[in-house]
Amino acid sequence: MRRVGVGINVAVAVVAAAPLAAQTAGAAAAPPQSQDAVTSYPAAFFAPSQPTTALDVVQRLPGFALDIPVGVRGFAAAASNILIDGVRPPAKGDSIDQILQRIPASSNLRTEVIRAGAPGIDMKGKTVLANMIRRTDITGKLTLTTTATRAYDGRLSGRIWSSKSSC
Repeated sequence: MRRVGVGINVAVAVVAAAPLAAQTAGAAAAPPQSQDAVTSYPAAFFAPSQPTTALDVVQRLPGFALDIPVGVRGFAAAASNILIDGVRPPAKGDSIDQILQRIPASSNLRTEVIRAGAPGIDMKGKTVLANMIRRTDITGKLTLTTTATRAYDGRLSGRIWSSKSSC
């Protein structure tokens, strides 16, 4: 019995242009900064609790309760009390807690608690909003590699693997 194989290698790289900022391990929790009706909590404030997702960060915000609309109709009713980079996430499809679970806590630069009366902010009927400001300096490289082999009798076999590195 003789096997004949053909191999295919594909590599894909995704690289962001900005340099990776170094994070200090064990940084002390920074105090919140207050400015009128907006209180800003830097990422270091949440470090002692070791959050993994943006949902963990939002759930640990002092004086804030996440509003998860359920079974409502219309954009205004479906809008939560969360902003991501100053913009309301889309109300269609995923719920706000699902959206926040997909955002890693390591991408959080700071989180602002915005109270009613803050100038220039449309509260959409909410008394308190949370605005998660994400970092823009996070970079990395993801390489996906695949191989496929077809035997003489038509059987296929393959392998996919990835490697991640910081730039």
